[in-house]
Amino acid sequence: MLKALKEFLQATLEESREQHAHSVELAAATLLVQLSQSDNQQSNAESAVILNKIKRLFVLDEAEAERLFMQAQTQAKQAVSVFDFTRHVKKLDYQQRYQFTEALWRVAYADGVLDPQEEALIRQVADLIYLSHADFIKAKMSVQPHA
Repeated sequence: MLKALKEFLQATLEESREQHAHSVELAAATLLVQLSQSDNQQSNAESAVILNKIKRLFVLDEAEAERLFMQAQTQAKQAVSVFDFTRHVKKLDYQQRYQFTEALWRVAYADGVLDPQEEALIRQVADLIYLSHADFIKAKMSVQPHA
């Protein structure tokens, strides 16, 4: 009886960890999609960058990344604010949050134009995930196209 209870609790804990990881991944992907839609035009270049970043940030294969991207697009359509998503992303360690902010900047610059709406959203997200202002600027400068 105790062995069965222990196995049940372990299985539940493992499932909870998987759901947590999935919720962080989905939240981050949804924020990337929201950013790409913030200027009311989601370009193919932005979508390609999002897929690439999803694969690299979360070490996913092509099929997993595409599935997550599709789920993120659905979530982004239903989203009311970014708070539901940033509360998950801020659980990442600091370096991962920095890399995520770099990914946001890459999406913003993907179509060749940094829209003020995009920059405002990145600033809001960076604040909500507790990224320092210095690292916010560093992430921007690291991906900014040079003239």
